[in-house]
Amino acid sequence: MAGRQTDVKAVNNAYEAYENMMRFNPYAVDDFLKARELMMQGLVEEAGTYRSATTLRAVTYRRLVGLDRSI
Repeated sequence: MAGRQTDVKAVNNAYEAYENMMRFNPYAVDDFLKARELMMQGLVEEAGTYRSATTLRAVTYRRLVGLDRSI
């Protein structure tokens, strides 16, 4: 059931981000990060920030060894 809970959280986050979309300035970095925070809250530790190099290395490793087919 963990996958389903994550999917539901992602959809709820998307709805919240869409509801706030018209308030964001598409050229403002802070608004971009706020939108990312809304989309990723409760799904990743770094919601509302740029990804760290550690996160990118982990994603790349998972792709290389085939642990995450959804990426």
